[in-house]
Amino acid sequence: MSAIEQTYQAFQPAYWTPKINMYFKNELQAKKVCTDYSSDLSGGGNIVYVPNLTDQFTPASIAITNGEVTATALSDTKSTIQLNQWYGDSFRVTKGQADRIGKQYNLIDGYYKTMAYNLANYVDTQLFSNVSSGTFSVGKTGTSIPSTTLEHAMMIANSQNIPFNECAWVFSPNAYWRQLAGVQKYYDASIFGQKSVPEGFVNVLYGIPVLVSNNLPTSATDTQNCLIHKSAIGFVIGPRGIDVTEETTEALRRKYTADVHFGHTLLNAGRIIKIVGKR
Repeated sequence: MSAIEQTYQAFQPAYWTPKINMYFKNELQAKKVCTDYSSDLSGGGNIVYVPNLTDQFTPASIAITNGEVTATALSDTKSTIQLNQWYGDSFRVTKGQADRIGKQYNLIDGYYKTMAYNLANYVDTQLFSNVSSGTFSVGKTGTSIPSTTLEHAMMIANSQNIPFNECAWVFSPNAYWRQLAGVQKYYDASIFGQKSVPEGFVNVLYGIPVLVSNNLPTSATDTQNCLIHKSAIGFVIGPRGIDVTEETTEALRRKYTADVHFGHTLLNAGRIIKIVGKR
């Protein structure tokens, strides 16, 4: 009697890897307010050097007689982003379970969405951990955030010549929905048809997009919200993105693993204004 060739598999990593990458990118909120240097690793390697270009050029008068311009002495430095963190999720499916699951792609899709969410949530937390090292801080411990605190943060950013068109507010859900949403002038503006900004941003305050995240640094009493410029934090995701692999064990089951290789660093602490508010 000839052997029966088994060709069906309930889970197909080659098919689901592109989907889990899409889910991961959609869930990764920090990428909207940080700079992604992943393309610099497309040819391989594990280190990206980011130049810190000088912004202290000083205009000088030019003599009519010789046209000589005084040169600014460059003293540029560099920051390093290393691809040095590797994390993953996994689950097991027995052959008996696979027979019951069959081709229920919505169920399988749900597993991979959950894995992508967990990995994105972890990477987000790591990227936002850099907020704690920001140079400037406003707000008071254990108190709600008033509008004057946001205006103070904007004043600091303005004094540091940080361009607002590349900035974003990042608030915890409590800070945004329970503290700031109760500020009368913000509420008054919202009832006149203010549209939400797409791709994760929920609103605009003073012309600056607002991102709400559960992954900001916290203490026992406070959350470190922030006004952040995109150049403050840099990160890399490995060339594979999230990869799904399948492993057959000695038992009658398969193990499915999704992993991501990434790295991050604080590039410019002076471009983060921490906004302290109660949790």
